[in-house]
This record gives sequence, C-alpha cells and structure tokens, in this order.
Amino acid sequence: MSKPNQPSKKQQQPLVESRRVHVSQHYEGDLPTPEMLDKYRQIIPDLPQKMIQWVDEERRHRRRMENKILNRFSLTELSRTIAALIGLAAVLGAGIVFLNKGYPREGAAIIIAAAVAIVGIFISRKPSPPAGDKKS
Repeated sequence: MSKPNQPSKKQQQPLVESRRVHVSQHYEGDLPTPEMLDKYRQIIPDLPQKMIQWVDEERRHRRRMENKILNRFSLTELSRTIAALIGLAAVLGAGIVFLNKGYPREGAAIIIAAAVAIVGIFISRKPSPPAGDKKS
C-alpha cells in the first residue's frame, strides 16, 4: 500500500508542455520579397539574378503574345470590313443592273434590302471585348 502523503508514480512524472508555432510568409507578384531573395542568394548565389531574368523574359513573351492577338484581331476586323464592302458593291451593282435593264421594282428591292441589311448590322453590332476579358 502506498502512503497517503506520497504521490503515486504517475503523479511524480514532470508535466511536459509543448507548443507548435507555424510561421508563414506570403507574397504576390512575379518576384519574392527582397528578404526572400537574399535567403535564396545564401543558398545559390546567382539564383536571384536568374529569377529576375526569368520574370523579365516572361513579361516580354506575354507582351509579344498580346500583340499577336491584337494584330490578329485587327486583321480579322479589316478582313470583315473588306468582305462586307465587296458584298455591298456586288449587291448594289446587281440592283443597278436590274434598274438599267428595265426592272425598276426588282432593282429598287435589291438596293433597299442591301441598305436595310447594312443598317441592321451596324445597329445590332455589339462592341468586341478587349483581348483578355473573357468571361467563362
């Protein structure tokens, strides 16, 4: 039997307190903070310079791709405009031929239909969104 004044073996063990601390750092952007770059430099001396070069190359590449998209968009719009003008000239030419051949109603109908179609296209046309503004 144990004596009442003496603690049992379980009570004699010292209490151990443990704490866990989690420290994290967050940054936004293409490059880490200067402090983080300095830590990278301690591990690999030329790594911060390489990271800056990578970011610069990526920015140049992104600009080139955006310019290509904008140029394609401009060429597409120009192509559509030229095609519309050629089509309009053909339809108006057909209307004029009908008028000159003695078919005034038919010629006038062709010309009016072409005019209504052109006006309708310009009225109902929605402005194109800028490149990169895609909504999913």
